[in-house]
Amino acid sequence: MTADTTWVPVADTPSALAWLDGQECPLTGYWAPDGFEDATWVLHAMYENDELRGLGTHDDVEKDAIARGLMEPDVVAGIDLSAATVDSGTPLGWVERPSVEWTRLYWRDHFGPSMDIRLAAGGFPPNDRALRDGSWSASIFAPPEGSLDEASLAGLLSTLAAHTDDGGSGQAFAFYGQVPANNYDSPTLFAGRLDTVKDLAIRLDATPSNLWPADRSWFVMTDWDITSTCIWGSKALIDQIREHPELETAEWTRPTG
Repeated sequence: MTADTTWVPVADTPSALAWLDGQECPLTGYWAPDGFEDATWVLHAMYENDELRGLGTHDDVEKDAIARGLMEPDVVAGIDLSAATVDSGTPLGWVERPSVEWTRLYWRDHFGPSMDIRLAAGGFPPNDRALRDGSWSASIFAPPEGSLDEASLAGLLSTLAAHTDDGGSGQAFAFYGQVPANNYDSPTLFAGRLDTVKDLAIRLDATPSNLWPADRSWFVMTDWDITSTCIWGSKALIDQIREHPELETAEWTRPTG
């Protein structure tokens, strides 16, 4: 694979990040400053494979494979984590579209008409953990945590480019929180072309925690701990995101006070 050279580290990170001072949180992703007209949440895509129905959950499959000797248990410091924990089946970080045997499964079709009410009532951004108990069915390719998936990234970037100076060829900034970057010593900030964000996602195994253009007309946050992404911007931009056929969105307002 050719090394990605389209995104380069920003030399003066304190100056580039000064406009985000006081926003939570550099560990997993900054929240947007005040002043944007509107915002919405993109729910990371998930998929379903009917041929895998009846296999139980992802946790069932893992524990069965260990019992059959087909895989080794995850043992850390003498503790068998495979036995002591539940494999939720939720991937962490960058995922590409699965093979053709998998079809897109929209959150509302899976969780039902009460989904929006349940998400809106929660004190946490839209996340699959608020809607399910235990492990995902093995027949479901669950929405990734901490990163946009390939389909959602493509749909979002095409919409953002239409609302950005120079389209996708202009300069953008990509910040990775301390946890996804595994760097607690200095901020991880890159500058590059908006239309090559996928290259950066492959390189760092996750889409940026935050993404914004040079003119700061919109702002994206993908917190490392959730399965959705928030976009702030003009009302026209946010409405187009809501209407995009590849993007499933939900509304959630952060509690104040």
